[in-house]
Amino acid sequence: MIRTAHSVGALVLLATAPATAQKTSVAETLFTEARKLTRAGDHAAACPKYAESQRLDPASGTLLNLADCYERIGRTASAWARYKELLPLAMNEAAQDRAAIARKKIAELEPRLAYVTITVTKPLPGMRVSLGAVELGRAVWGTAVPVDPGTHEITARADGYEPVTVAVTITEAGQHEPVAIEALQPITATAETPPPVDTTPEPTPQLYPQPTPAPRPQPEPDTSPPTVGYVVGSVGIAGLLVGGFFGIRALNLRSDSDTECPNERCTERGASLNDDAITAATISDIGMAIGLLGVGIGAYLILSSGSSGETSVGVGPSRSGASARLKLTF
Repeated sequence: MIRTAHSVGALVLLATAPATAQKTSVAETLFTEARKLTRAGDHAAACPKYAESQRLDPASGTLLNLADCYERIGRTASAWARYKELLPLAMNEAAQDRAAIARKKIAELEPRLAYVTITVTKPLPGMRVSLGAVELGRAVWGTAVPVDPGTHEITARADGYEPVTVAVTITEAGQHEPVAIEALQPITATAETPPPVDTTPEPTPQLYPQPTPAPRPQPEPDTSPPTVGYVVGSVGIAGLLVGGFFGIRALNLRSDSDTECPNERCTERGASLNDDAITAATISDIGMAIGLLGVGIGAYLILSSGSSGETSVGVGPSRSGASARLKLTF
């Protein structure tokens, strides 16, 4: 019973670790590309990559870069909202420098915010009001909502009524724009369009129809799969995924350890991070070795079960790698 419980726990770990590792890897790649675009001055292209990286793998450093990017392209409300999100995260992480930056930026951006206030003259049951792609609950109606400069569409909908869309344009900082949604009009009933008539002519019957040939009996396929080969191969694939995950983690821990060890003199945290990096690297090497061996043996068993000839599978060494996430510094 104890061995069974351990096996189930290992299977759960193997199932969740690859998905987490994949998200982290994609987030790291997006962050690196966004930093390159920022250094090149292409902030409009960098912002969506920062945003997607933050969605996949939230981090206070990514959030700080995203807020700064929005501010640089003039999206003051979006930048202000991201700095507001950053402040409690930085305080929880005891990152005083980031918390100070967030407070300063919030104070600078608030006087420049533009607002839209939406009022509904005749609310209807089940009525829905959206600002762009964001649906606003009834509690937001009549409240000033910060928006970025540009043109925004406010749409009101209700079942059985024609939708109404109002466009409002924000052109300057501090602008307050009221928007009134008038009464919606019921949808006018129209006569139903009859279904189209099928004009395809029916096939002409043949005088001497050709007899339908009897189907040839097909040999039954061999339904006995090489079960052992698939099982061993699956274990090998799982080992590769675990090895890749811990390889990425080892590189991240190593990068953090280097930051804490300037001039080869490590702090207590830096030494701890270095030990964790070594442990993760060892697990990665073991996982990759088991994975390669399992895949090789599984492939050999599967191929040899379906062919009378000899099949040889070569297994060579592999190395996992990952990129460390850079953070915006001031």
